[in-house]
Amino acid sequence: MNVSQHPFLSRFSPQGKARLVEEAQVTSLPAEKILFREEDPADSLCLVLEGTVEIFKSLGPDREEILSRMGPGEFFGEMGVLDEAPRSAGARAAEDSLIALIPANVFLYILREEPSAVALEVVGRMSQRLRESNVRLIRKLASGSQDTTTQTGGKR
Repeated sequence: MNVSQHPFLSRFSPQGKARLVEEAQVTSLPAEKILFREEDPADSLCLVLEGTVEIFKSLGPDREEILSRMGPGEFFGEMGVLDEAPRSAGARAAEDSLIALIPANVFLYILREEPSAVALEVVGRMSQRLRESNVRLIRKLASGSQDTTTQTGGKR
């Protein structure tokens, strides 16, 4: 899919969508390539055009937790863009992937210009992710000591 076909952009006016498509930087990531790390500046909203991206949290030098996997048509990175805080997790290509990066300042400008449908989409998706996170946490706590982390000593 190309940037203009991404479902997230359908929420914008034709003018807003055109500006976002124009400003988007499309980048190809080979499998295992890190897009950003936890604590990096949140300088863009990310749209998955092809492939799969893992969102992960480091738990120490050799441990991490996969928080979610994002596929074509999904977006991520909105949290840090909206609250202007550093990235709360890392992102890496789980397979060869194509990602569109929309600069934070452009996204925020367009969001201020046409907030209703876009804001509902972003808030709805953030709520869904929070709900999924809560379900995983409850399952983990209910299962007792079952460890869902990944050892990263060279292989995942």
